[in-house]
Amino acid sequence: MKKNKMYNMVFQTHDAVFQHNGIATSTKQAKEIYIGNGELIHIKEVTEDFPISENAVYKALTEGGFGETEAETITCLLRRGYENTVL
Repeated sequence: MKKNKMYNMVFQTHDAVFQHNGIATSTKQAKEIYIGNGELIHIKEVTEDFPISENAVYKALTEGGFGETEAETITCLLRRGYENTVL
């Protein structure tokens, strides 16, 4: 299973230029997912710039009212699905 990466994309519409960070398994998939947001004028993989702490997510979930099972399930999905997960 391919893990997701973070991509920084710059889009241009008829009256604005904007930037968006999004998740996808490849540049090709990112282009497919975010099509319709304007003309894609730049895309760069930036996963290393955005580590996600598994422990911080777990703590936020449990302190926010999620049960232990739900918090463990979500952090497991994060670990298995995102390339730059840290403890």
